[in-house]
Amino acid sequence: MRHCVLAVCLLAVLVFPAICPADGKEDLARGIALYNEEQYEQARERWEACEKAGDLDCSIALGTYIYAPGRGAPQSDRLAFEQYMKAARKNHAEGMSVVGSCYLYGMGVARDKGKGIEWLTKAANAGDTTAAAELGDLYAEGALVKKDAKLAAKWHLQAAKDGHPQSQLYTGKAYMDGDGISRDNAAAKEWLQKALDGGEDAAKALLEKLQLTPAPAD
Repeated sequence: MRHCVLAVCLLAVLVFPAICPADGKEDLARGIALYNEEQYEQARERWEACEKAGDLDCSIALGTYIYAPGRGAPQSDRLAFEQYMKAARKNHAEGMSVVGSCYLYGMGVARDKGKGIEWLTKAANAGDTTAAAELGDLYAEGALVKKDAKLAAKWHLQAAKDGHPQSQLYTGKAYMDGDGISRDNAAAKEWLQKALDGGEDAAKALLEKLQLTPAPAD
């Protein structure tokens, strides 16, 4: 699995159109409307204005929609990263998460595994679900960091509680197998069902297997 905020540091905040109206972020939402109409320069100007007014979401939008793909301004992964870092330095959870992913995969900045984990951890501790899921994957896989089943279970459980379906699947299986967390069939069933409800079809076979598992002797 891979849950990094950006697989290639380009599409970090595509959830913005959904959350902008609810958050009352008119400038951010208007910028996205302009962007969707392919009025990229006007969108950039709108986001630059709201960034100057202190809206950190607009900093991320400039990096994600303007500099990373090169729409409305010359393409520059470096400038995109700088936009993300502006938000990260002010403890913006999504900004910290994106910065962590950029460091891990060397997008717009020299690759630095230690800084990547540091920023992802800050983001996860600030409540960013995607960062928690990404950390869970990293510790489960052991490719970029030392494999650690307990940390994998910890971070995936945090993301699972926030409604992340893939982390719910991982958590259910972890409880089922006792992988990094105490074996608990009831908890396994609960999380696997949530994962299945969230669209993770692989949970179905695990639930069926769980039903066939004999109950532990008293």
